[in-house]
Amino acid sequence: HDFSLEIRRFFKNKASFKYLTKVLIHLALFSFFRFPKWHIFATDQNRNYKKSVANTALQTKVDFYCEIGCGLAEIIGGLNKSGSQLFGVDTDPSVLKGARVLNNNIEFLNLDVFSINNRKKLFSMLDNSNANSGMFILVNWANTGQIEEFIGLIKGFKWRDLNTVHLIFDVRTSNSEDRKEFAYIPSRQLIEKFGGTEISTGDFERNICRVSFFL
Repeated sequence: HDFSLEIRRFFKNKASFKYLTKVLIHLALFSFFRFPKWHIFATDQNRNYKKSVANTALQTKVDFYCEIGCGLAEIIGGLNKSGSQLFGVDTDPSVLKGARVLNNNIEFLNLDVFSINNRKKLFSMLDNSNANSGMFILVNWANTGQIEEFIGLIKGFKWRDLNTVHLIFDVRTSNSEDRKEFAYIPSRQLIEKFGGTEISTGDFERNICRVSFFL
């Protein structure tokens, strides 16, 4: 992430009062917890796709929502009114400290889901929440292979109560494939493989997709 690019965006766009307030709050949290600088400007006002992800998630009522790679919880925090259990997972303990200050009704976990022990810890905790249905939010993941692997991990776990899982992730649009900034976003081949639904957002040159399956 290019911090200077974020600063140029901030001054180039006419920042709303709400956006400016959030940036100042994030800046204050950064001064305490020293998480990566790009989180300061990564608000839902500056990243409108985050609102699209939250709105898409709310269209499907589930017992829990779990965002993997939640950062300061801009997306999972947008689900506060869902009435469901909320979980945020990130590998960076410093950004989770900031997320906990901003959200007191979300359970945060500092772990890497691709570590066997950590994955068992997360899945076992979710399985003990008496949930029959759940949703994992996988936005800004590194590549299609990681998402496929995560789907395989979910299907391979012996769930006791959970029987329906939904995943939300973003895919690059045809206009963004040649742009380095969006090169990490998975392609449409993933939803074709798993029979997902693509929901156009018209924002940030990415579309939000949903995949559902039974365990």
